[in-house]
Amino acid sequence: MAATVTEDLLTRYPDVKGVFSLDGAMTPGVLRSVEDAGFKGPVIGLGGTATEIQAIRDGKLYGTTCMSAGFNADAAMQAVADLAGGKTVEKLQMVASPKITKANIDSCPGDW
Repeated sequence: MAATVTEDLLTRYPDVKGVFSLDGAMTPGVLRSVEDAGFKGPVIGLGGTATEIQAIRDGKLYGTTCMSAGFNADAAMQAVADLAGGKTVEKLQMVASPKITKANIDSCPGDW
């Protein structure tokens, strides 16, 4: 589906300057379509999947965000440990999802 939508958008709007993939699972289809169309602008992902991390390494994806299942699990386990230890835990906690490019690619495990 992502490949079809991307192909359609690039056909309808040939002056597009960049492409954003809303989910790491869609990024392979998006990348296939931009390559088939000869699109040379930046492509950005969202999610930090292993596929996206490899695409950054291969120079096919400019960047993504690191939404690590492992980082989320670590934060959840810390909250459980804190609760078990009698500490107060904030009801809402944020887990960082930093921008990832070739410059900091090794900071994202791409664990999903």
